[in-house]
Amino acid sequence: MRLRIKAILWILRTGAPWRDLPASFGPRQTNCSRFREWKINSLYQHILSKLSERTDLEYLLIDSSASKLHAHGANPEGGQLAQAIGRSKGRKLRQLGEELVRQIEQAWKEPQEAWARKRLQVVRLIGQQELKAAQIMKVCDVSRQTLFTYRDAVVKEGVEGLLKRKWGGGPRPVVRGMLRQEFVKRLEEGKFRQASDARAWIRKRTRKNLSESGVRKILRRLGGRLKMPRKSHAKKNKTKMEAFKANLVDKLKSLAGNEQSVRLWVLDEHRYGLLPVICRVWARRGTRVTAPYQTRYKWGYLHEALEVDGSFACELCFTPAIDRDIHAIFPRQIADSDPKSLHVIIEDQAGFHLPENDPRIPPNVRLLPLPPYSPELNAVERFGGLIKAAVSNRLYPTLEKLQAHIEAVARKWSAPDKVSGLIHQWLLEKANSGVPA
Repeated sequence: MRLRIKAILWILRTGAPWRDLPASFGPRQTNCSRFREWKINSLYQHILSKLSERTDLEYLLIDSSASKLHAHGANPEGGQLAQAIGRSKGRKLRQLGEELVRQIEQAWKEPQEAWARKRLQVVRLIGQQELKAAQIMKVCDVSRQTLFTYRDAVVKEGVEGLLKRKWGGGPRPVVRGMLRQEFVKRLEEGKFRQASDARAWIRKRTRKNLSESGVRKILRRLGGRLKMPRKSHAKKNKTKMEAFKANLVDKLKSLAGNEQSVRLWVLDEHRYGLLPVICRVWARRGTRVTAPYQTRYKWGYLHEALEVDGSFACELCFTPAIDRDIHAIFPRQIADSDPKSLHVIIEDQAGFHLPENDPRIPPNVRLLPLPPYSPELNAVERFGGLIKAAVSNRLYPTLEKLQAHIEAVARKWSAPDKVSGLIHQWLLEKANSGVPA
């Protein structure tokens, strides 16, 4: 403590900047921080008031002292006129003007990044003229120098200059410019299986050998996350997928005709069996997690249909096997759920699905096939994923036990509010584009 006080007194006596503080007084950053903290907390004023209470006025000695200017203050910025008497009292927060305050308020209402919002908060409080400088410093958690820096910036350059972040001269990123765009594109396409793949790509393009931890930082900074890729068939045609979305409204109008009540469904099937499904689980690092497993080949099929918009109904059907004759039961079940309405069913082109002109299709049912190898367009895939997650990493003694658990989980997700969350947004928009309902 004594050393800190001596360091502060040396600075006040000599007028030198903190960077010239002799090393014998200890770290200059620590001494400067203590001086600033004590000043903000009014410690010096408190010490002066306590010493004043014990003043002995029996003897008074009057004298004067002369202080020589330090070499660092010989030629101050702005000349000698800038060093007028009274400047040591501190700057005052002048009014910013109505127009500037209006611009600040307008920028405050717009979405801003965290650093920009903090700057706006400082100048906004200055413009409101309700708090003093010390209070604004405490509310915004900034120093006095930072407060006046923001104030000067907004007065000289306006709000635009205040929110312009100047580059501080740090190291330039290795992946930047066109290289960054190409890197992000490959990242979105999932071209990097491991961080070492990204490291090799960067080394080939820039001739710089980065560490693997440095490459991981670049991946995270550009939004990269380690993900499990979804299977995509090699024969999938993206052009046909986009064409299906674009022409869906016209197809629905053609199938609906003049019917007054039309209900749109998406349909799919999922196989379940006693062979357990193994999936990832949360576990502590360094521990080996196991899941029960037994090879038993016995299975069944769950047929699911979710209604798009309307009442968001759900139809389910369990069958021990699947072919066209068995599958024909499910469209009949959907048709019987509302005999007075026309049911349009969107389904994939599996071999056991009925063709559009099959006589087994009920008269109030119309089929709309999806493009080949396009499970992403079928919202029922999400429903099947929820069922799969609920029964994974478990062993069931019989198929009936497994079916009972699936039925309980499916009943939970068959509520209208749950079904509405599973339907794709683009499908809901297309369904409400002029089709009679």
